[in-house]
Amino acid sequence: MVENGAKWGIIAHFSLIFEVKWGNQNKCSISSQPLEAPDKQLNNMFLGEYTHTIDDKGRLTIPAKYRGALAAGLVVTRGFDQNLMLFPLDGWQELAERIAQRPLSDEDVRAFRRRVFSGAIDLTPDRQGRILLPPYLRDFAAINGEVVIAGMFNYLEIWSTDAWQSVRASIENNADAARWEDLGI
Repeated sequence: MVENGAKWGIIAHFSLIFEVKWGNQNKCSISSQPLEAPDKQLNNMFLGEYTHTIDDKGRLTIPAKYRGALAAGLVVTRGFDQNLMLFPLDGWQELAERIAQRPLSDEDVRAFRRRVFSGAIDLTPDRQGRILLPPYLRDFAAINGEVVIAGMFNYLEIWSTDAWQSVRASIENNADAARWEDLGI
């Protein structure tokens, strides 16, 4: 859409995933944001699969492509499927604000907060682009040695290689366009 000569595009936010988790499948939050040059847009998205190794000290090297976007810092927390979720600071802030808007009187909200925030740690990559994953997160996701870092558009997931292969196989075996259509995508 063009308005006063400026280019605008639609960018989906994390809220789609959050609201689907809470059962509001027909509710999708979409926001208008200035559309950047295509090459710049792709640099701000987390896409693809990368195999990396966690060293003996528990350090994980961030894929070179994403180091610029994560140089100022990031947050890693427990995922929903025995994996870890890695957010850039601005993405984490957006998620935290959305969670903070939910009522504390709701038992599910409190459980969600406990799971996400108590497991979270803020990190800054070192000069080589490495982050130190604490033992409690490595244990939770059963990761050591080789791992897969998978792009999820606005965040990254960190998986043990075996768990990722199992999840991918399940997704491929259960690929159903009609089922995904119900997500409003």
